[in-house]
Amino acid sequence: PSLVAIPGFVFVHAGLRPGVPLEQQSDEDLLWIRPHESFPSPSELVVIHGHTPVPAVDVQPGRINVDTGAFASAILSCVRIDRDGKIVKLAVR
Repeated sequence: PSLVAIPGFVFVHAGLRPGVPLEQQSDEDLLWIRPHESFPSPSELVVIHGHTPVPAVDVQPGRINVDTGAFASAILSCVRIDRDGKIVKLAVR
């Protein structure tokens, strides 16, 4: 699937189109949009995404970018989300 949602979190490759309900998001946006800080996420969700390389896992209000450009940096990153919602950043070289 292009989008996986669990209570409080949504996982996509690239990001969400602001103002569009989850069930109406297009696959094209989910795979290609370039989120940035002015793109708000739905207030009840944290969006976990990649597609836009950053130097380290980037945790912002409402979204987490896990793309650390493993193809160029040799750093593969991810996050672990505990049952209480605590986010632990992980990076493997």
